[in-house]
Amino acid sequence: MADLVRLTYASMATGSSAVVQGDLIDILHQARHFNAKRHIHGVLFYDNNYFFQCLEGERQQVFKLYHKISKDSRHTNIVQLTCEQIDAPAFSRWQMKYILEDNRIRHFFTNHYGQKFNPYLLSDESGIALNHEFIQLLLTGQEAPIADTTAHFARPVPTSARYSPIYSSGFFTLFVVIPIIVICLMIYLS
Repeated sequence: MADLVRLTYASMATGSSAVVQGDLIDILHQARHFNAKRHIHGVLFYDNNYFFQCLEGERQQVFKLYHKISKDSRHTNIVQLTCEQIDAPAFSRWQMKYILEDNRIRHFFTNHYGQKFNPYLLSDESGIALNHEFIQLLLTGQEAPIADTTAHFARPVPTSARYSPIYSSGFFTLFVVIPIIVICLMIYLS
């Protein structure tokens, strides 16, 4: 029988929210590819300039991945919140589920801590107990459209194109420029 674990950690983004949003497509693509080969599952949540990630899988693989993640310069102040043995991964349907924003999560932190999302609060004794409740919110939360692997902007992109201005601004173009153009056209045509 495999030695399966669930490891959760918190970290802070080193870049601005706009930079992080651009990096997320690449992060998710790499995570899904890497995790699929190693039978790792989990969820990533980003809000308020904080990351919360849950990794599930064989102990050795999860700790190797956590060590690799901890060296990534896109985040800092990495703190392992929990590591527990599990019978089966809760996030077995996903190599890496992604939830961008969720009002239920905001309410969870407001109700329990009186403040915005801050995953570091899940590290004290009361937080560890609430960590399980938080995992359930993430498990039942709706996956963000950015994580939909059938969406155009989340498809694998050749390495040579990954850092081109067109690729890095795709999120901005899709969710900012195009809606502004549509609104202007609607106003002009009305």
